[in-house]
Amino acid sequence: MEELKKRSQQAAESILGNERLTSDLTDEPAKALLDLGVAMAEHVAQSTAGLDATAAEDAMYPRLRATRRLMQKVNKWLGGGLADDTQASEALLDEVIAQAKIIYGEYFAPPTTEERIAFIEQCQALDDQHTQIISKLRTLIEPHMALLSQSGEEDEEAKHIKEDKAEEERSRALFRPQDLWHFKKDKEGKR
Repeated sequence: MEELKKRSQQAAESILGNERLTSDLTDEPAKALLDLGVAMAEHVAQSTAGLDATAAEDAMYPRLRATRRLMQKVNKWLGGGLADDTQASEALLDEVIAQAKIIYGEYFAPPTTEERIAFIEQCQALDDQHTQIISKLRTLIEPHMALLSQSGEEDEEAKHIKEDKAEEERSRALFRPQDLWHFKKDKEGKR
């Protein structure tokens, strides 16, 4: 338990000690981005419960690197004044989600297309209110990654959320006519 607490503290310090992660932001948005990064880093550290030091370090390294990359993207996006640019915002969101998948692994269910579009629209409406944009980003990502219980094991509610998200994504898939033809052929071949 003490080892896990130490890992969490070291992970948080690795984020807090890296000024490049927030160099393009003013104080308030920088704090909001650091809070997000620290929460992610602590989650990564907590997920190593039960691992020895070497295995924990191996598991944490790529996920903490992804946390830093996510933060660098947000820093560049907001600090560079790109929040009003729809294409830049969509590209950033794709990159952020790709990093979140690394950070949270199999327990991360990406936001739906509708959630992504709503997020981009909210960001554009917020204009230069960077702290609120970071808060919206956190609200977008966190429900999709909060699928582990404190013990590091998937709980029943998490399983249901994960299954519901997977079912929702499957139900949204659109078939092209050629897909239906292949499906029909496959089905006929099995008779």
